[in-house]
Amino acid sequence: MSNRIAVFNDGHVQQLSTPDELYERPVNSFVAHFIGENNTISGVVKNIDGDEALIETASGEVIKARAVLVNTVGDKSTISPS
Repeated sequence: MSNRIAVFNDGHVQQLSTPDELYERPVNSFVAHFIGENNTISGVVKNIDGDEALIETASGEVIKARAVLVNTVGDKSTISPS
């Protein structure tokens, strides 16, 4: 097994990491789907604090998640629970 793996999409590197990092902390939904099946939850960004974001789901539940490609409060977001 390699100690570093590159995930490409349409000729562009999406993530270059260790196998554990790719599986546990994918940088975007493409990498998450490429690595394997996963569940996703849609919601709206309620707060961003450094590398964490609060996402409110349609049912009103608020979930703390790692902020990946999250820019603005109010944006739609998709999270992949671990």
